[in-house]
Amino acid sequence: MCTTFKYFAYGSNLCAYRLVLSSPSLKKLGIGKLPNFALEFARYSERWKGGVATIRESDNPRDYVWGLIWEIDLADLPALDHQEGVSQNVYRPLEVNIITPGKEELKCRTYQQTDLGGRHKYNDPSPQYHGLILEGAKYHGLPAQYIEMLQSIKTNDNTEETQVMRDVLEMRQRF
Repeated sequence: MCTTFKYFAYGSNLCAYRLVLSSPSLKKLGIGKLPNFALEFARYSERWKGGVATIRESDNPRDYVWGLIWEIDLADLPALDHQEGVSQNVYRPLEVNIITPGKEELKCRTYQQTDLGGRHKYNDPSPQYHGLILEGAKYHGLPAQYIEMLQSIKTNDNTEETQVMRDVLEMRQRF
């Protein structure tokens, strides 16, 4: 019986010290690409004081999202679902096919915001949230062209330090 699952992270969970808050068992497997999806920031998060990342299906074959593939114990799944707001209908889990640089295809769990295209329009991410995504992308060696795209994302002007950011910074010191 399988006791772990593969998780594809594309937002703030690219940073291990962010993800370890809910999933202490995590183990990095490598980077991967989610084809026919685009990265966007639709829902405003009071916790992050700005838009938070999601993925949206795309008909454009040039659209893709790079991220990190983690292996996580099934025992950590309820805490990860809680972190992603599944019971509050903020994100929903999806099973997606991720392509590794070696062209291997892996089935992974990821999360997508609910109500895309409904009342949630584009919201600029906060500089802190955006910074976590960039830090994780650079640290784990996502492709340079993708990092350039991430760097081009406009942020809002909010510099207020939030509790979730304090928690993340505390975990960063332990790593």
